[in-house]
Amino acid sequence: MKRKATVLGLIFLGVLMVFNGIIPVKFAEAKPIKLTLISAYTKDNLWNKYLFKWVDKVKEDSKGRILIEWRGGPEVVSPFENLTPVSKGMFDIVSNTPAFHPTVVPDGTGIQLAVASPMEHRKIGSLQIVDKAYREKINLTALGWAFHGQGFATLTVKPVHKFADLRGLKCRCVPQWVPVAKALGMSPVMLSIPETYSALEKGIADAILYVLDHTIYEKGWYDHLKYVIRPNLFYVTSDFILMNLDSWNRLSKEDQGILVDAIKALEPEAYEFFVDNSKKEVERAVSLGLTEVRFSEADAQEYVRLQFQAMWKEFKASAPDTAAKLEKILPIPKELLPQ
Repeated sequence: MKRKATVLGLIFLGVLMVFNGIIPVKFAEAKPIKLTLISAYTKDNLWNKYLFKWVDKVKEDSKGRILIEWRGGPEVVSPFENLTPVSKGMFDIVSNTPAFHPTVVPDGTGIQLAVASPMEHRKIGSLQIVDKAYREKINLTALGWAFHGQGFATLTVKPVHKFADLRGLKCRCVPQWVPVAKALGMSPVMLSIPETYSALEKGIADAILYVLDHTIYEKGWYDHLKYVIRPNLFYVTSDFILMNLDSWNRLSKEDQGILVDAIKALEPEAYEFFVDNSKKEVERAVSLGLTEVRFSEADAQEYVRLQFQAMWKEFKASAPDTAAKLEKILPIPKELLPQ
């Protein structure tokens, strides 16, 4: 009995010493969760502005427990091919625009065919519809937007004063915009960004269909472009943050919430920034000597209608199920939708 009391006394003494710090006890610290990230754009590109704000916010909100490590942009994987290594688990997260993978997951392009904010898309359920397609087709899940809202326009070298003046122009575009160039009466010339300056300089292209953003200025295209057409086309540039579905499922519900809530918190500011960025780009174009051409109301309606219907036709053919669902909820003017 005496021995038992001695043992209990020693245990009690040990507990007191631990709580008073006399005997240091090391509790195992939770290892940080490390996720790898690639992007369709170079690290310093403006399109990554809110992507890196998200990375920082995730670290802050998780108190350093979730770390997202940058692994590179197009110098690592082509923007047109970078969904595949993420879907296979070589990286955890990718930032990319649906415009770069319309043949892989065409469903994503539907988000760009409505002038709506990320907040509106979340509210009406269009993000959930598109997310389902990414999950089923390529083992990715859409967490939110790295950017969204920039306008799209036609800029030309040759004089344009009315819609009919576009007819016959040689228009630089990417594959997604070929049907639009044709619908607007232009001859599409498919060129990469590095090829465009020389093409404008040599007359290989005398118009571009392009997002209204800093790229036009940075690449020197204003050296040759003379006109910017108004209004914007019925289309917004968009970029998803996509995550490998297996990596996502390995996270706890709490950690999944941290990733999504962090980008949701940034989306209103990001949307306002990029909408404003397009307006500023038009102002810059005019300040550099370009003429801002405003089509008449009738011309503007036809210009936008033909562009939208060409893109909607392609979208509906490539992703019929998603198109049918989105058509019911997207805020698209009835006069634009094919009858």
